[in-house]
Amino acid sequence: MCSLQGLEHSRKPLTEIGPMLLPEVLEIIGKHHRLNDFYEAFRTSVANMWATIDREVVVRQKIEQISKELDQLAARRLELENQRAVLSLEIPVIRQQSDTVNKIEGNSSTRIRIT
Repeated sequence: MCSLQGLEHSRKPLTEIGPMLLPEVLEIIGKHHRLNDFYEAFRTSVANMWATIDREVVVRQKIEQISKELDQLAARRLELENQRAVLSLEIPVIRQQSDTVNKIEGNSSTRIRIT
């Protein structure tokens, strides 16, 4: 960028640009200057951009997110297993009630006589 403006600069000027502004600066360079200028600007700024990203923190955050999702799934599984257990207990009760109703209906039809 300095050479484009005719300035002498011994340091890499893009390292002094804040990481939040860097994408906009690179976009401007890409739109208004030669492709080589963009690549040079990008090359000198990559190290600065990577330095702003703490990859270990990103990985730990992803692990934490996955752990939370697993906990939610485990809780949902437990909830579903409990519902299945409750419903399984209802089957013998339903059968017993059905047998009782059948016995009553069977007995009542023989007892009631219409004359």
